[in-house]
Amino acid sequence: MDKYPITKGGDNANADGDNRLGKGGCFVGRDVHSNPLKDVDGAETDEHLNAVGQWLKANVARNQAGLAGHGEDKRGIWCTNCHTQLSQELWRAEDCDDLINGDCLANPRAEATLEDVAKAVGLTEQQAIEYLDPKNPAFDASYSQDYTHAPWSPAIPDANVATIEVSTKGPGACAPLTGVYNPDFGVDVCVSQDGDGDPSVNILSFCTTADCVSRINNNRSDQTQWRYPANPFQGTGTVAAAVPFSAATDGRDHWLAAGEPHCADCHAAPYVEQTGNQSPLPPFNYPAKAALMRYSKGHQGISCQGCHESIHGLYPVGPAIDNTTYAQAAALNHDGSHGPLKCGTCHAVEANGVASWIYNLSQTSGLVRGQINSFDDAVGWAHTYTDQADVLNSTCQNCHGANGDFFVLPDPGSKPEDWSNVSTASSDYLMHAGQGVTSRLMMDKAEVAHLGYVLGDKHFADGTARDSAEVTAEREQLCSTCHSGANAPYTVTCSEGWKQHLTKGMVAESVWEDVSEDKTSSLCGW
Repeated sequence: MDKYPITKGGDNANADGDNRLGKGGCFVGRDVHSNPLKDVDGAETDEHLNAVGQWLKANVARNQAGLAGHGEDKRGIWCTNCHTQLSQELWRAEDCDDLINGDCLANPRAEATLEDVAKAVGLTEQQAIEYLDPKNPAFDASYSQDYTHAPWSPAIPDANVATIEVSTKGPGACAPLTGVYNPDFGVDVCVSQDGDGDPSVNILSFCTTADCVSRINNNRSDQTQWRYPANPFQGTGTVAAAVPFSAATDGRDHWLAAGEPHCADCHAAPYVEQTGNQSPLPPFNYPAKAALMRYSKGHQGISCQGCHESIHGLYPVGPAIDNTTYAQAAALNHDGSHGPLKCGTCHAVEANGVASWIYNLSQTSGLVRGQINSFDDAVGWAHTYTDQADVLNSTCQNCHGANGDFFVLPDPGSKPEDWSNVSTASSDYLMHAGQGVTSRLMMDKAEVAHLGYVLGDKHFADGTARDSAEVTAEREQLCSTCHSGANAPYTVTCSEGWKQHLTKGMVAESVWEDVSEDKTSSLCGW
């Protein structure tokens, strides 16, 4: 119990003081948000705060007078500044296809001031403050009530969990499903029942925004017009309706997406999570809503936690509280700093900490010319460089011109015999991965973005089959870009040279495996 904020008798050791001054625990001092040393041994980059984050910084994290000669007191924030009813209201109101890039129909988090944020979710500024920084009115007379437990209060409307099929015309409209009357909502809910008689609702979509529900009801029989379809309607004359978390058993105590805080609540884009449709994992992540940080991925598919650590132990942590995590980050970072993980963890970097392949090229050519001049610039770009990013308009443009003009491989829809633009330059392209210009993964993504498939693959990116004769001719033409005898039948043996086609990225993995099995009836021992 040494230094623990709870006494041996179970009392709060700081009941009459400030819990943030505790010496340890699950959160206090262990997380960047409560680590007074965060700007001393971490990345020391800007917080990139939105209006909510700026309010918390000024009114909670740094509103204490510092010790003489030591500047302001940086106590950080409380658990109740993240786990708030305002977080719920923001999540309930938002409607975004791409939160990172600001592609939103409704994005209250992006409003300029806390007052504007409050208006966007139907609150006054004072209500937003009471939700965001709950206090007992006995200790602060400006507060109307203590909203510490508001996220679990049935007196406050809940966020929605799913859009389901219901009937307003009686249970018969649900057929072949069974209509079960719900007095709380005044409708018959259309359900199927398992062998034990347990009901399951028909989920039409996990998107619950007004736009999603409207599109479903206006296009009952055409799911292509729905934004994020799940199951079709089963009944006749039924309608789509979004239902709250509280409609589910014990749903008020939800620890899923609506009930949890999000980076996006306090930080500005692109320093935010993906939307759930880009990292789909219902019931954890939901379409058009900010996904949970622990289920989100950022820099080309790396999880957010891969660089920032666990959500309750975000780098940098207090060295006296969690010396294991403190040492872990330093061991991974190229400069021995204590987190988050920097470019140098995975990449060769320049003196400014920026990955060499980005910085050197960004100063001379391409889309990012002059835009990445500092480590903070690179961090911002890395947050936009998600698995969904178009590599033609990002990675490739570090060396080449805009809009794919550089592409030396076939134009979409062309036949192999018409590849007049396949030249010596194409053989240079096929060597990009082997020469360390980029990775094979990025080459595959460039080909999919340009053509809709990986060169030589039997399938389009969506999984549908391609014409087999075209695939065969394409493979022959590809081989001829480096080897003599254009359009001649190509031969493959399990030689070291053929194996290096895979290890050096001269051909996609799927194509290498297929050709190996076709030509040698094996995977050459691999």
